[in-house]
Amino acid sequence: MSTLRTFAVLGLAASALATAGCYPPPRPANSQTYTDARAIPRVSELVYRAQSGWVEEEPTSSMRIAQFRLPGDGAPDATLAVFPGLGGSVQQNLTRWVGQFTQPDGRPSTEVARAGTRRVEGMAVHVLDVTGTFSASMPGAASGPLEGWRMLGAVIEARDGLVFVKATGPAATLERWSTSFDAFLDGLVP
Repeated sequence: MSTLRTFAVLGLAASALATAGCYPPPRPANSQTYTDARAIPRVSELVYRAQSGWVEEEPTSSMRIAQFRLPGDGAPDATLAVFPGLGGSVQQNLTRWVGQFTQPDGRPSTEVARAGTRRVEGMAVHVLDVTGTFSASMPGAASGPLEGWRMLGAVIEARDGLVFVKATGPAATLERWSTSFDAFLDGLVP
């Protein structure tokens, strides 16, 4: 049985969220490992579910609405973060994310990145998969350069604006979680 936890988001602008007093959402006192898919907070009228094996954590940045550790099973762990889109178009954000990677052979990361769009419950979900040497530029993210890393990302066109989902970590770890990342996106409900 799934447990639903929700919070109201009155808008996607950071100032509106801060003014409303609902950002960041309440978090559990301790990290919790999910043994089955459970519903987690609503974002901009979007309900999504954590996947089995994901470990909920306190967000390391006030920009993050939810954060999960994806265990590495012998390799270093990866992190998945959900946050509101506070600026830029879908393409600008995907381009910026690809730009956080460099390739060992000097090729542009755009040549190795895989991107696509699918529809989930009537919403456009733009997905990105890129590997290489990762250099993070956001507070709370791992610092780089980190060789052999991968990003599974998505920009979701929700009714009230964009919602971002980014999983970053060692390529081997994210390979283990790629199917549950896709299931997470396929389970979105507006």
